[in-house]
Amino acid sequence: MDIQQVANDTDYSVRTQISLSPSLYQLIKKKAKREDKSLAQVIRDNLLAHLQEEQQREDARDKRINELIERVRALGGKSGWEKVKNHHKLIRRWRKEDDEHRQKMMEKVGVEI
Repeated sequence: MDIQQVANDTDYSVRTQISLSPSLYQLIKKKAKREDKSLAQVIRDNLLAHLQEEQQREDARDKRINELIERVRALGGKSGWEKVKNHHKLIRRWRKEDDEHRQKMMEKVGVEI
């Protein structure tokens, strides 16, 4: 089941219970009041946003892996890493892109950091 199906799955709710620390409870309570939503809705919205972000991150990672595989194939079996002068810099750039994407997603759903 993909994230969009999960987001649209509102026919039958399954009741559950979670335990929150007092400080986390207060943060969620303030956010719910500010957004005029129930605590449960705030928790659901944030959980769904997190799952969507995680799925997008996994998709981006898979895309990068596939790009690397295609580059190796294009080189006739060579790794292709000999063109990368500083692999640490490349990995840092990828992580920065992931962080920027995560920040945008958090801002989109209204999560304060």
